[in-house]
Amino acid sequence: MLLATGTTAIVYWGYHVLDPSGPDLLTFVLPLLALVAITLFIMVERRAEEPIVPLRLFGNSTVSIVSGVSLVAGTVTLGMFFYFALYMQTLTGLSPAEVGFLFLPASLTSMVISIVAGRVIAATGRYKWMPVVAMGIGGFLMLGFVLTNQHTPIWVLATMMAVFGISMGLQFQVLIVAIQAAAPLQDIGAVTSLITQARTLGASLGLALNGAVMIWALNRQTAELPADAAARLPGGLNGLTPHLASSLPGAIREVVLDHYSSGFNVMFIWVAALYFVAMGLTLLLEDKEIPKRA
Repeated sequence: MLLATGTTAIVYWGYHVLDPSGPDLLTFVLPLLALVAITLFIMVERRAEEPIVPLRLFGNSTVSIVSGVSLVAGTVTLGMFFYFALYMQTLTGLSPAEVGFLFLPASLTSMVISIVAGRVIAATGRYKWMPVVAMGIGGFLMLGFVLTNQHTPIWVLATMMAVFGISMGLQFQVLIVAIQAAAPLQDIGAVTSLITQARTLGASLGLALNGAVMIWALNRQTAELPADAAARLPGGLNGLTPHLASSLPGAIREVVLDHYSSGFNVMFIWVAALYFVAMGLTLLLEDKEIPKRA
């Protein structure tokens, strides 16, 4: 009950904090509730004969590092899909269905690379380099998105999403292999649940934190809009929708989208920084060799 309460409070806060009505009582109560519930959960787990999450596992450096990396990975991957869709639909003017097709390359490359990564680990027993490379690719990809704007060709965006899938494919399943290989046999189920929980929390926090950075940056860009462009946006750049963007006159639309992409660039730089933090954590992993497949 304590774990469910703490998790639900964090996840719900991640969505609630982006409510356009602004902060209210829940904005401040939910994090406090999560902190209290998780603190009590740890106290109970320390005394439980059969704990849900054996705290002794965190004495294993691989378990601790992979859990932290998975939290950040959820923030920079699962916590970014909504913003990718919003960004690309607003800048390109594509319909939601058409933008959905831009995500297909990420799904395909993620699936293929996951299979290839599994075969490489089975053959060599080595896995550390994969999440390191994955986080590096993700970080530089986010910096690449800083260079995109409304004039970026669709094929370039699709290619970048394919690279995003490569980054995911080299980390998600590989981190599960790493944490399972590091845990005692009787705790494999617990560590697998732990990494899934970390990703879920990361995705929710990513939605909130990435969105907060984006909103702050868009507000700054709104203040820099020319008067004629600002008059067309009563809700500012935060209220810009794909439909509204496509209905703007040509010259004003160019100015608005330039400022809009500049606001998103701040978020991309923020996410790139998180990727490089995760890369630093993965470098701390022990370079272990797990048993090869016969």
